[in-house]
Amino acid sequence: RRHLAVAELVRELRLDDVVQIGAPLYGPEKWSALRECGAFVFPARWDAQSVMVLEAAAAGAPLVMTDTTLIGRHMGSYEAALVVEATPAAVASGIRRGLSPDAAKIGTRASHVVRDRFSWPAVAADYARQITALLAESKAK
Repeated sequence: RRHLAVAELVRELRLDDVVQIGAPLYGPEKWSALRECGAFVFPARWDAQSVMVLEAAAAGAPLVMTDTTLIGRHMGSYEAALVVEATPAAVASGIRRGLSPDAAKIGTRASHVVRDRFSWPAVAADYARQITALLAESKAK
């Protein structure tokens, strides 16, 4: 039901030519939509690690994210996202910048960050390093 209310708001604001709200997408259809989107906008306030963001980044979508999320700050530190304040005006400005031709570079950087920092091999290696450090620390005590 909530998506119907959002769809109605999009119509009221006359944004239906630039905002799409549809049914859930899965598999190749989802990846195709993420690769083709102009920008992936994530205006969350409290999300630490979003699978949606990682999938959009892996697909190379330019990311527009708020500075209130851990993943937003992380991707921003690699210049792999347009990170904006969590205000309507800042998000709107970020969307405009996210739809610019230069934003494709941000999407490319985002896909590299996901590959280098969030793939299973990268996460497993990081986890192993952390466990090794904790074991070494506990033996030293």
